[in-house]
Amino acid sequence: MSRRDRLGAVVAGCAALAFYLLAASYAAAYDDGLKEAGLAAGAGWGVRGYHLLQTPVYKLAVGLFRGLGYGGPPFVPIQTLNTLCGAVAAAQVWLLLGRVGLGPGGRVIGTAVWVCSATPLLHSRTGDTAMAPMPLVLGAWLAVLTSPPPPCQGGGRGRSSLPEEELPADGENLPGPPSGSADDLPTGPPPAPSLARRGCPEPRGERVGTALLAALLTAAAVLLSLNLVVLIPALLAGAALLGRRPLRAAAATVVLGLCLPYLLAAALTGHTSPADLLHWLTWHEDAKGLRAGGGLLTSALRAVIGLGRLPFPSSPGETAVKAVLRGQAVLVTGWDWLGLARNLAAAGALMLLPVVGWLRRRGSAEARLAGWAVSFTALFNLVWLGSDPQYWLAVYPWLLALGAVAVSGWGSRAVRRVAGGALVIGLLASNLPSPTPTPLQPAWGPAWQEARRAAAVLPARSLVLVPGNSPLRLLSELRPDVEVLDLTYTATETLEGEAYLGWLTGRIDAAAARGAPVVIEGLTAPLPPDTLGRWEMVAGTHGVPREVLEARLRSRWRLVLWPSVGSDVLRLLPPLRSGGGSGGGPVGAT
Repeated sequence: MSRRDRLGAVVAGCAALAFYLLAASYAAAYDDGLKEAGLAAGAGWGVRGYHLLQTPVYKLAVGLFRGLGYGGPPFVPIQTLNTLCGAVAAAQVWLLLGRVGLGPGGRVIGTAVWVCSATPLLHSRTGDTAMAPMPLVLGAWLAVLTSPPPPCQGGGRGRSSLPEEELPADGENLPGPPSGSADDLPTGPPPAPSLARRGCPEPRGERVGTALLAALLTAAAVLLSLNLVVLIPALLAGAALLGRRPLRAAAATVVLGLCLPYLLAAALTGHTSPADLLHWLTWHEDAKGLRAGGGLLTSALRAVIGLGRLPFPSSPGETAVKAVLRGQAVLVTGWDWLGLARNLAAAGALMLLPVVGWLRRRGSAEARLAGWAVSFTALFNLVWLGSDPQYWLAVYPWLLALGAVAVSGWGSRAVRRVAGGALVIGLLASNLPSPTPTPLQPAWGPAWQEARRAAAVLPARSLVLVPGNSPLRLLSELRPDVEVLDLTYTATETLEGEAYLGWLTGRIDAAAARGAPVVIEGLTAPLPPDTLGRWEMVAGTHGVPREVLEARLRSRWRLVLWPSVGSDVLRLLPPLRSGGGSGGGPVGAT
């Protein structure tokens, strides 16, 4: 690695760190950050099979902040840790883009695309879980790729056999059209790598050490998020490029590095039987997505949606399509359909361009690692919830790198730079807005403004029922004297069907008994696609569709519109005695 590479990585990391810190909100947590903050602030270590070390790491971050005198909410230390991880990942993406041969111009644009993409930005400025493992994953790959090649391979791992100071300048020996520029075109593919041939000396200890380091980093990433186990084949493929002994060392290390912590944690938490252990390891709320069925075509469509959500945010048009196919009433606009078209175009580019780039780099170590990593991740996402972009995030750097290789020979350097700059601007316009205030946008966010209006009206001790990440969920930060009950995450994830409805009605009855007003947000159709999507999360987690919940509530209470709190907020009132009915009449107004 040259001094210029190291300097560029430092600059990229520092720029990403400043951007993420300014784009994060310190007024309120949103999305899954609330859940992770609650676990980190709770009792015990919060060990989960799917995220074995995630909560303990977050608890350490919160404890460190407390030790330094911080007295604010726990989500801030968590998102600060994620911001640091995002900055390190940005620096590593810079280095990875250099590994596929891009010059400074291409690396600047490629790293900016990564930093400004929806999923990396979301997980780097909030308390969600997907960014913390990324420096470990990228560090493992870079360790393998920057290790000296084994004897008798003559640079067959994607490096020239010449010393670094004798290598030709970027842009020489280029494949593809001769119109390319040395500033951002890849170098030509090297000979195919192979294991050390018979008669060659065994690899030196430094390559075994590199394999051990890569295996430890990969194992640590899996301990943070179990879905990353699909990257182990890519790790072994990379270790195989170093020789037989590094391969064996990496395999043994990653197996021991995973089995020992999981077995110890299972014993300490009482999960000792094989069936109980398997359930504990694989339990995750997203596993409910497997029940939806639909076959391979449905799974493939979900995977395509997830790819489109890597660079751009989720489009309301995606939910609108499902609502239309189900015959549900939905409030959809032309902008929603435009967003759907944008995301589908992005998904198509992320499927096609990396294949072209892989073909141009075939035979290189980078192509082999990328091929293994992307293939196993895609197979996993066909049987898991592939529509969630966090399950694609680990291979997004490879998709960007190989996609950049594919387009690096198109047009002139000026055209490529203008197009790349326009893409970065488009990503910023789509992804930078936050539902809560940030240093860059102190007054931003219609959700925040709506929550502030509700906070000024709601009486103390009110019980507010919200379907997931809705605007009134932010009342937990604005009004500590108001109880916000998230219908997706507040209840234990194992509560389903009648058990969940019984739990919910019990909470409502308890609030009504103490004289607290009870309101629910976004219940009655027609609803905008975003709200329908939140109710899908409730149904997927607890097995209770919105229509079933609405029928149950109407059988026990009158639902009366409360417009001063919100345009779609209903207050639950006792049924009228004179009517003697079930309270299932039309929605009124106060």
